[in-house]
Amino acid sequence: MVLDKFLQWFITSIAETLELGQSVEEHWRKSLGNCKIKCRTYFEKYVLPGDSAVAIALDEVDRLFVHGEIAGEFLRMLRTWYYKNFN
Repeated sequence: MVLDKFLQWFITSIAETLELGQSVEEHWRKSLGNCKIKCRTYFEKYVLPGDSAVAIALDEVDRLFVHGEIAGEFLRMLRTWYYKNFN
């Protein structure tokens, strides 16, 4: 539950920064799968459509380490995305 809220906040922050029109809340409600799948599918459909690229800088990511459940799952998810796309 905590990871779900964190990933929804993460995606919402990116969507607002990029001024995307697609509602994260609506995507979260309608999509199938766990929160990591919902996060990935939002990126694939709305943040990175086609051959688009985006760089995400995470300042002070070490602040997540006190939240072990979030840090482990979030960082593993990002690592999986990296290896899927760049190796």
